[in-house]
Amino acid sequence: MIGFNNGNYVPISQITIPADSLAVNRGYGAYEFFGVHNGKPFYLDRHLQRFANSLKALRLYSNFFDGLEEIVIELIRLNPIPDFYLKLFVLPLNASNPEKMEGGIYIFPVVFPPFSALEFETGMPLISREYQRFLPEAKSTAYLAGQYWQQEIDLAKALDVLFHSHGLIFETSRGNVFMVKNGRIITPKNGILKGITRSVVIDLVRQKGLDFVEQEIKFTEILEADEVFVTSTTKEVMPIIRIDNVQIGNGKPGPTTKWIIEEFIRHKKKYCN
Repeated sequence: MIGFNNGNYVPISQITIPADSLAVNRGYGAYEFFGVHNGKPFYLDRHLQRFANSLKALRLYSNFFDGLEEIVIELIRLNPIPDFYLKLFVLPLNASNPEKMEGGIYIFPVVFPPFSALEFETGMPLISREYQRFLPEAKSTAYLAGQYWQQEIDLAKALDVLFHSHGLIFETSRGNVFMVKNGRIITPKNGILKGITRSVVIDLVRQKGLDFVEQEIKFTEILEADEVFVTSTTKEVMPIIRIDNVQIGNGKPGPTTKWIIEEFIRHKKKYCN
């Protein structure tokens, strides 16, 4: 498979990152991730806008950013497989000016096995941990917390870890959280990375005219929700049936979540065809 190595299209095995980079020494960098389906990137415009916002927040820039859409199109041409994901990184090369650091840009394709139909039909659990990310509005390479708790996630056969702090829930390590209570769909507004799948789900919910609000959610409130689901690029819309040892609703994916899953799948097929 072919990637982009800060100006050159090369086999991904040849992509190199300087050992003295802040990315290696301090875990500092900007990150973006999206799917390519039927040869078409899913909401590339939204992803590139979020990537630009992350670069600004992290005080990074790349001389290749303005041509990024063309680079993505060329990588899709060079990797002629119908469905895969692209990982994009801007990693500091020169930190002499900490207010505006030049970064190298590295892009490569990855293929992940999809979640099974059974997992969407039956739903999955989450574990929870008290934690809130620094600078959550930037999609960065700082995934230490989620990776640290991966063993606990695996042991619980859970989907992910839900972050909460000072009595409020925020996000999972790799996704956004929604709850349904008495017919109202609620998702946290602040202190989160606003995912692109999240934005698409919000569009679908608003187009349908469903009762929806972005607001703070207490940890105790989500445990008493009728339904909970998580959104992300790879998970899309995944029902949550348990958080730690607390069953959500009746322990099965609820009607609102099922409708959103079906609408998202329908919309994605239409968008990518």
